[in-house]
Amino acid sequence: MNDILFGNNNRTIIKKLAKRSFQQIKIRNSIAALAISLTTLLICTVFLIGGSYISSWQLQQEQTRGTTGHAALNAPSLEQYKILAGSEEIDCVGVRADVFLPSFVHADFDTNGAGLFYGLRFYNTSEWENHRVPVLEKIYGTYPNSTDEIMVPTWVLEKWNVIEPYIGMELPFSYQSGSMEEAEQKTFRLSGWFDEYDYIGDGNIAYLPVSEAFCNEVGFDVWSNQKTTADMHFSDTQNIAKIASGIESSLKLSSGQTLSVNPDLLDGNTNFQTIAVCMILGLGIVLCGYLLIYNVFYISVSNDVRFYGQLRTIGTTSRQIGKIISRQTVKIACFGIIAGLLGSFALSHFVIPLALRTLTEANTGITVAQRPVIYIGAALFSLVTVLLSVRKPIKTAKRISPITALYYQSETAEIKPELKSKHFSASGMAWRNIQRTKRKSVLVVLSVFLGITACLVVTLLIQSMSTDNFINSAMEHDIELTNQTLALGYRGGQEQLFDRNFINELYSMEGIGNISLQREQTIIPEYSEEMFYSYILDKYQSQGMEAPEADYYGQYPNRFYTQLVSIDAEKLKGYIVENGMDYEEFYNGDSGLLVADKPALFPIDQTVRFQCGHISEFEAVADGDLLELPIGGFLPGSYYGGLSTDAPYIFVSETAMERISPDACISRLGIDVNSANEKQVISSVRELCNQTGAISLTSKAELAEGLHSAKITLYTLGGGIAFVLAFIGMINFANIMFTNIQARRHELSVMESIGMTKKQCRLMLQMEGFWYAIISLALCVTVGHVLLFSAFYVFKGIVQYAAFSYPIWMMPVLTAILLAFCWFIPLLFANRMMKKTTVERLRQN
Repeated sequence: MNDILFGNNNRTIIKKLAKRSFQQIKIRNSIAALAISLTTLLICTVFLIGGSYISSWQLQQEQTRGTTGHAALNAPSLEQYKILAGSEEIDCVGVRADVFLPSFVHADFDTNGAGLFYGLRFYNTSEWENHRVPVLEKIYGTYPNSTDEIMVPTWVLEKWNVIEPYIGMELPFSYQSGSMEEAEQKTFRLSGWFDEYDYIGDGNIAYLPVSEAFCNEVGFDVWSNQKTTADMHFSDTQNIAKIASGIESSLKLSSGQTLSVNPDLLDGNTNFQTIAVCMILGLGIVLCGYLLIYNVFYISVSNDVRFYGQLRTIGTTSRQIGKIISRQTVKIACFGIIAGLLGSFALSHFVIPLALRTLTEANTGITVAQRPVIYIGAALFSLVTVLLSVRKPIKTAKRISPITALYYQSETAEIKPELKSKHFSASGMAWRNIQRTKRKSVLVVLSVFLGITACLVVTLLIQSMSTDNFINSAMEHDIELTNQTLALGYRGGQEQLFDRNFINELYSMEGIGNISLQREQTIIPEYSEEMFYSYILDKYQSQGMEAPEADYYGQYPNRFYTQLVSIDAEKLKGYIVENGMDYEEFYNGDSGLLVADKPALFPIDQTVRFQCGHISEFEAVADGDLLELPIGGFLPGSYYGGLSTDAPYIFVSETAMERISPDACISRLGIDVNSANEKQVISSVRELCNQTGAISLTSKAELAEGLHSAKITLYTLGGGIAFVLAFIGMINFANIMFTNIQARRHELSVMESIGMTKKQCRLMLQMEGFWYAIISLALCVTVGHVLLFSAFYVFKGIVQYAAFSYPIWMMPVLTAILLAFCWFIPLLFANRMMKKTTVERLRQN
C-alpha cells in the first residue's frame, strides 16, 4: 500500500526480476527441487510403510485370532447376552460355541495323512457376520442352515487333497463327547468354504462351522454351556480397560466367568515402537533435507549480495527482496513436493506391498495405508522444512544495503601467515580456504556425515534382520526329518520309521555329517487335580477356550495323556545349570523336566506317576507298568512347538528314555551337512524319505530359497532409502562446491594471473574436497559409530532374532565413493569455470 502512495509501485518489475532470476539459476533450482522432492518422497514413503505396517499388523492380529472382537465372556447366560447387546459402549456382540472340542471329532474318510483334530463350532448370525467374516477371504457358499450342513476352511480341503470342492459334497465324520459312551457317525454336506488365517498358530486344529439346527439335534444348549463364548466389539478402544471394568460389574459374573480383553489392545508397544521408528527416520530425513535446502538458498543469497544491493539502489524495498526469494522458493517447492508425492504414490502400489510381505506374516493379508493425511502430512513436513530453510537466507538478503553489497566478501577468518615453504602446497592452501568459510564448511561436513551415517544405520538394521539369522534361529540343523505317524491326530498306527537301516542309509550318503535324534513315547500320567488342574485351566483360558471340569480326567483317565521326549542332555546343560537345577540328576535319568511357561502353577517337589501306552482313536491305551519320575525343573513351552496335549510334555535324558522305553519311536532326526553341494544331499535324503513314506523334510537351504524374494525386497527397499540418504549428503557437497567455486571465480582468476597454473588451481580445489571427505569420515568412524550401536540396541528390542552384523563391506564402499566424489566433483566444476581464458574471466568480474 505504501509503495502505491509514494509512487514506487514496482510489483510488475519485481515479478519479472523473480522470473528472470529463477530462469538464470537453473542448476541451483534443479538441486533445490531435487532436494525437496527426495525429502518429500522419503518422508511420505517412511510414514506410508509405518502406517501400512500398523494397519496390516492389526489386520493380521485379527486374522490370526479369527475374530474382530475386542473382548470375550465365557459361558454367558441369555440375560448377560442381552445386557451386552444393549450396552452403549458395545457396537456389536455375538456368540460362538464349541459343540464338540478338537480331538473328539474324526473325519471318517481317507485324509491322506492330514493329521488334524477337528472341532465343530457354531456361530450365531451376529458373530459370523460382524466378527468372523471380516477376517476371512474368498468365501464361497453360505453358512450352514440344516442339521447336516458344514463349512470347511480351504487349507483343510487342501490337506484332504480336495482340489475342486463343490456344494453338497458328502463328508462323513464321527464325534464323541464326555456324555457319550460311543462315537456317533454322521455324513455332512459341504455348504461352503473360505480362506482363514487363525490356523497359523496351530496347524493341527481345524474348526468347522455347523448350524444351530445341528446344536439342537445333539442337545447342545448354547446358553447353558461352558463351551460358549460371547465376543464383543467396543465402540471406543481408548479407555478399554475402564470400559471393560464397567461392563463387567453390570454383568454380575458367576464363579468361573471372566471378561477377558484382547491383550493387544491393552499393550500398544508395537504401534508405539513403529511410530517411534518412523518419527526418528522422518526427523533424520527432515534434517538432511533441511541442510541441503538451507545450503542451496543461503549460498545463493551470499553469492547474489551485489545483485540485491543493486536492486536496493533502484528503490526495491527489503520486503520486495524477500518476496523475490519467496516466490522462487514456493515455485521450486511446488515442483519438488508434487514430484515427491507422485513418486510415493507409485511406490505404494508396487514396492510397499512387497515390503509389507517381508516385514509381516507372509501368509496373512496386508493393507496399504492409502490415507490422505499421510500425503498431506508429508507435503506439510516438506513445506515447513523449506520455509525454515529459507528463513535465514531471506533475513540476510533483506538486511543487505547498497554499501554493504559494494564491499561484501565471503565469510572469512583471520589466518596467521605461515611461510613454512616457498614451494606450492595445494593441501595447505586448501585447508586455509576451508577455514576461511567456517559456516559453509561445517554445513558441508554435517550434511555428508549425516548422509553417510544414515546409510550405515539403515544397512546395519537390514543385515541384522537378515533371513539367514531368522533361519538359524528357527532351525538347529541343516536338515530336519519328522516322523508324522507320531503326530497327534494321525489316523494310522505309530511306526518306527527311523530304524537302524534308515539311519545307516543316511550315513552312507556322501556329505552327511552328524545325525542327532529325538525319541518320543506316549505316556498316561496319573491325574491329580492338585498337581495338574491349575495348568489345564490356564492353558484353556489362554486359548480362549473353556476348560473341562476339574474331575473330568478323573472320570476319563485315558484321555489325559502326553509325550515323554528324550533330548541330548548336553544341549540343556547351560539352561539347567543357569536355573539352579541338578544337571547330573537329569543326565543320569533320575529326574525329568516339565514343559510349562508358568512353573508356579505346579506344586513343589512333585513326582509324576505314569504308564507307557499308545493312542487309539479318542484315547490312550496303557501298555506297561506304573512308573515314577521325579520332576527336577521346568522348560519353557518354546522347547516343543505344535499341538500340545492337556497333560504337559516331559523331557528326559537319553539315559532315562533307554531305561523307561528302550523301544520308543524316533520322532525327529537332525542332520548336519558337510558337503558344499547341499542341494544334492537334500535331494538324496528326500528320495529316501519318499521310499519310506509319512516323513516330513525341512531344510535350511530350501527355507532360504523360499525367503530369497523377501530378502531381495528387503535389501532393495532398505538399500534404496540408505542410498538416497547418502545421495542427499553428496548432493549437498556438490552444490556447495559449485557455488563456492562460482563465488571465488574472480579470486581464482587473479591467482592464475600472478603465476598459479590451471593444474595447481584444480589440485587446490580437489584437495578442498579431499579435506571435506576426510573430516566427514573421521566423524562417521567416531560419533557415527556411537549412533550406529545405539540404533541397533533400540532395534534389538523390536526384532528379537536380530543379531548384530556390522556392514563391513559398506564402509569401504562408501569411503571409496565419497573420496572419489569429493575428488572429481571439484575438478568437474573447475574445468567448467576454466573453459574461458583468464582475461575473459577477469573482465567478467
